[in-house]
Amino acid sequence: MLFECLLPLLAALTAGAGAVLCYRQGLRDGQRVARHKPLEPLVQGPAPAPKAPEDPTRARCDALLQNIDAYDGTGLGQREVSAV
Repeated sequence: MLFECLLPLLAALTAGAGAVLCYRQGLRDGQRVARHKPLEPLVQGPAPAPKAPEDPTRARCDALLQNIDAYDGTGLGQREVSAV
């Protein structure tokens, strides 16, 4: 019974706190825009992983597979593949 009374109160307090936080963030963003400064994200994701150099064997296999997919009985759409 007590849970039934506290749950709506907790939900109202959480929603109110969220609204206040969103309002404050909006004020901060508006002030930064007015001062011609860039906006900073609230949550930053992980940095993108650096790309590894492409393996020449892998590139050759990819080109061969693309040639197989593009084959229609003619030489149109075929790519030159270097020999090993």
